[in-house]
Amino acid sequence: MPDGLPIFSNLAYGGDEYDGPVHTGFLAWLEARGWGHEQYDGGTFFLVPLSYFEGASREDA
Repeated sequence: MPDGLPIFSNLAYGGDEYDGPVHTGFLAWLEARGWGHEQYDGGTFFLVPLSYFEGASREDA
């Protein structure tokens, strides 16, 4: 990341720079391009189109 912090935190980082273990700058970069993330387990993340989350919301309703 431009601020020198890693994209994924190993819990040594925290605060405003991270949303859970993921750097907020990376999340903003993904979202600007139509992508998001889903955490599968402690060390595995899926990058998925934002439309994936819209479809999940309709199915859950």
